[in-house]
Amino acid sequence: MIARWGMMLGLALLMAAGLAAPAAAKSEQQIADEAAGVMRNFLNDPNFASLRNGLKQARAVIVVPRFEPGFWGIDGDDDAVLLVQREDGTWSHPAFYDIDDGAVVRGFWSRGSSLVLLVMTDRALDLLLNAFSDIRLGTHLSVTVGPSGNAPLPANIDLVSFGRTYQGYSAGSVAGIDVEIDKGDNQDYYGYGARPRGIVLENRYRNPGADNLRNALIGR
Repeated sequence: MIARWGMMLGLALLMAAGLAAPAAAKSEQQIADEAAGVMRNFLNDPNFASLRNGLKQARAVIVVPRFEPGFWGIDGDDDAVLLVQREDGTWSHPAFYDIDDGAVVRGFWSRGSSLVLLVMTDRALDLLLNAFSDIRLGTHLSVTVGPSGNAPLPANIDLVSFGRTYQGYSAGSVAGIDVEIDKGDNQDYYGYGARPRGIVLENRYRNPGADNLRNALIGR
């Protein structure tokens, strides 16, 4: 009887450990493909007409396929990609970043939320391309929530954020998130030595798997 109870207790502990374990890390290709799906969803939603218009003016875009501040009972990193818009309206290959959401006010967000950030200034882009330590939005760079519908974007702001929960447009602020280059993901996707500047500005690194995301940004 004691042995039986011991086995049952062991199984229960294993099950509990499995439930509490974080999800397996996603591959860089999964992140890029999820970001493509997010962009298509945003751009096809009339509530994000301002995002569609603002995208034409943006220096770069950051896509966070899953932005879930404080869920699972822990603060953690969210995967993100940054792409730069070229003069001909096409987009660079993506550089990979980590987003630390621990300081974000969570009331406006839910599980399954997504986030798109328009990078509007050269200063912001330069800082982000050198973000080998955390860049905090709202401290190092100004950020504001983008409007719903077709309203114009706020002026003189480094970044404009657009959030989407399972209910649609979210007016939740992202001030307080930290952005940092994910050196490992960039090298895994492109090869040794790949860094954001070489990927998005110098065009020295390419991966055809990113074409789905690049096409999504031009409405394909």
